[in-house]
Amino acid sequence: MSKPTKTTKPESISKKYNVLIVDDESELLESLNFALTKRGYNVIKAHCGNRAFEIILERQRKFGRADLSAIVSDWMMPDGDGISLLAHLRTKMPNENIPFVLTSGVVTPEKLQSAVKLDADAVLLKPFSISNLILKIEEAIRMRLKKDFEKAFSQRTAAVGGRK
Repeated sequence: MSKPTKTTKPESISKKYNVLIVDDESELLESLNFALTKRGYNVIKAHCGNRAFEIILERQRKFGRADLSAIVSDWMMPDGDGISLLAHLRTKMPNENIPFVLTSGVVTPEKLQSAVKLDADAVLLKPFSISNLILKIEEAIRMRLKKDFEKAFSQRTAAVGGRK
């Protein structure tokens, strides 16, 4: 008689990742916190863009970098909106290279264009499914890791190629 085989789910990339969730709707913030924590992410919460930026600065002081694997932010919030947070992050902290997912109740071509210009990794229309959000977070993290690897590889190759 053969032993039953153990089926395992493919391991999520979430086990060791810190995600900053930014939304002024407390119910949504708590729902996302619950779902992502259940999935294995370490979740940091902020109720507005200004507080999110403070958290990023605090983490830089503590760890020497923001130590965030992704940011998920509502687009429109009082006290600092998501697009301003993204712009500030990309211009003031370009070395952080944190994947950024924007969420919004209204997505226009102009909004999409500004998000693309600022290197947002995804824009999700509210209401969105948690599974779709998790998919976008994981895709964004994988793409950033791939870009970082390719950049490091090309720099290493250039350095080695320059030696005689």
